[in-house]
Amino acid sequence: MFGKRNSETLIVGAGPIGMMTALALAQNGVRANIIDKANRTCARSNALVLNPASLEAFNRLGIVDRIIDNSFRVDEIVFYDDSQVRETVKLKDLDIAFPFLAIVPQSSLEDLLESELKREGVSILWNHRATHIKHMINGIELEVDKLVERSIGYAVAHSEKLVDKTISFQTKLMLVADGYNSLLRDRLGIEATSVGQTSQHALFDIETDAYPDREIRISINKGLETVQYPMIGDMSRLAFQFEGMTLPSDYREKERMPVQASFEQEKLLGDRHLYELIQSRCPWNTGYINRVIWRAAAPFEIRKVKMLREGHTVLLGDAARTFAPTGMASLNQGLQEAERIADTIKNDLGKSELLLSLDRQLEEFETEWDALYHLGTHSHPLDMADPWTVANRKQLLQSLPANGETLERLASQLFIHLVIPQMVDA
Repeated sequence: MFGKRNSETLIVGAGPIGMMTALALAQNGVRANIIDKANRTCARSNALVLNPASLEAFNRLGIVDRIIDNSFRVDEIVFYDDSQVRETVKLKDLDIAFPFLAIVPQSSLEDLLESELKREGVSILWNHRATHIKHMINGIELEVDKLVERSIGYAVAHSEKLVDKTISFQTKLMLVADGYNSLLRDRLGIEATSVGQTSQHALFDIETDAYPDREIRISINKGLETVQYPMIGDMSRLAFQFEGMTLPSDYREKERMPVQASFEQEKLLGDRHLYELIQSRCPWNTGYINRVIWRAAAPFEIRKVKMLREGHTVLLGDAARTFAPTGMASLNQGLQEAERIADTIKNDLGKSELLLSLDRQLEEFETEWDALYHLGTHSHPLDMADPWTVANRKQLLQSLPANGETLERLASQLFIHLVIPQMVDA
């Protein structure tokens, strides 16, 4: 069965980037349809670190106070080697609108964005999976399967998703924000090229009796990072970079199983190994762990696509590129670009110059991404810089959740001078 819908703008992917884009468009008077193959916002996923520029973007949308109320505020980032503090970077010393980071569960951020979209009269079409794309002179025709869950079996009942009907969307512009394993990117034939070594990480959400300070703690030892992110409710996330095992990319999905399939992965995420990791790799007091709430292992590949636009289709967020995970650049760049791309669409949707305007905007994004990829190249240590800092400066700089002038000012606290071409705060 086929239905037809016309849409000025269609967004594929209802994660933070897709919903941010839809909200920025709606507040500018542009109604967008937004679809996602999942059945709801994520139940559990990344602890998201929102940097000052992202908080300013949310402030312009009128929702920053609600985000801050549901987040843990971080004022400092403390860097360690294998045994002691080596550097402390203080956001609270900056004369900016939001001199701190906000750590918020992805589930909370997505629920808030969905509620704001509903206030704007925009409903997310959950259980809608994009299938076939047809390029037209003035837009895109996209076939979308509406999925329903049905119980299967008797002795051992389970559910699976079946196609209820197929809908044909005709749209002037399609924005693809369906994540790291983007289905539409693959169907468009756009290749994501690796530009850095893939890193593997074991992640644990813990409840601890050591009340977290307002700081992110990062250890860099022999090239491997260990990070503790404080969260609301006596919780922290511990992230351990490791070597010696390669994980498949589907471990980057929003909801991961708490126990992985293979024996090796179960051993990696077991309690015994967690305590060994804490003893050997956390040069700080994590306190007594009351319980492990969630655990997962995931790969992070630094990559980007060769082209951001194909006809009337634009790639955004992780569908377009990913950075090293510690500084949360993928998320924050994506959120800020969502607001900026919405501005461009608002001004030029329906005009002949829309694609040219988008290309100019995407060229700016490319320049900023390249600057973040090559921070080591753009950094110049001053004479006062600590030798350990100089030796590890690429990882240190990529671990700072900031961009633009804010990043330059934080780097100066490490006595590192950054010269970043055409890099601006959103």
